[in-house]
Order: sequence, then C-alpha cells, then structure tokens
Amino acid sequence: MPTQTRTLPTLTVFFDGGCPLCSREIDHYRRIERRQPGAPLIRWADITAGQDPLGQHGISLQEAMTLLHAIDTDGVRHVGAPAFVQIWSRLPYYHLLARTTTALRLTGLLDIAYRRFASWRYRRRAAASLGECVGGVCPLPGTGESLPESEQSDRKAGAETNRQSP
Repeated sequence: MPTQTRTLPTLTVFFDGGCPLCSREIDHYRRIERRQPGAPLIRWADITAGQDPLGQHGISLQEAMTLLHAIDTDGVRHVGAPAFVQIWSRLPYYHLLARTTTALRLTGLLDIAYRRFASWRYRRRAAASLGECVGGVCPLPGTGESLPESEQSDRKAGAETNRQSP
C-alpha cells in the first residue's frame, strides 16, 4: 500500500446511499479510511444525493443503482467486484485482501457472484420503493423482504391453510 501522502482522492466511488446494506458497508470503509494519516484516498459520492454528474463519466443512474462504480484519477471506470478491489487497495488491512484477490485471479469469480447479488438487490430495492411487484419481485408487507410473484400467491395460500388448521 502506498505510504505517500496524497492531496486529492485517487478514486471516486459512486454508491446507492438509499440502500441500507450499501450504506452500512460504505460507512465501514469510511471509518477505516478516516483512521489513515493524510488526506482521504477515496471520494465517496452518494448517487441518491443528486450532486455528482454521473453522465460526465458515461454512467446512467440505473447503472449506478445496479452496480458499484468507481473512477480512478486516470479516468478508468471500475464496475462491480473490480471497484471493490480498488477500494480495498486503498484501505489499511483491506489492501491485503485486494492483493490476494488479484494474485489468485479471483476478481472475475467475485464479480460473477456480486453481479447476481446486485441484480437481486436492485430488483428488491425497486419493488420496495414502488410498493408493488417489479420484474417479478414483490415486497412482503411489514418485513422489508421480497419474494417472486409466483411465491407471493403460494405464501398467501399457505397462510390461509395455516389459519384453517386446528
């Protein structure tokens, strides 16, 4: 990990600040970053705050809501797991995870898993924000969880059966 002091962030990370899980993870990284001496190496941009020009980087709001995006000082865009590796490489202790992930060539595998998770998270967030079924995913009232539409009717039928059972 570089030990030189930087005056400008070397990475801008665009994240969904309206997602509780995403916010917790980013807050965790921010706390770690604040413990480092010197200027911050990462600029954290909450895309729900509407302050960052995603378009100037060729990123649509939907793309940014779906997957984590980061742009380094050379203008290179890192999306998905590669963005996480870029974040980790700038944080104490996590830089070892970044090195290991890169050395073992695990970034591609992590990216496949992350993209599947991110797609599910995006559909769930979209459904919750609209309060209706979106893309086959429906919010569960009062639980903060979502199920595919096909399972919604199965669950309702099961609830009716359970109420009638002695």
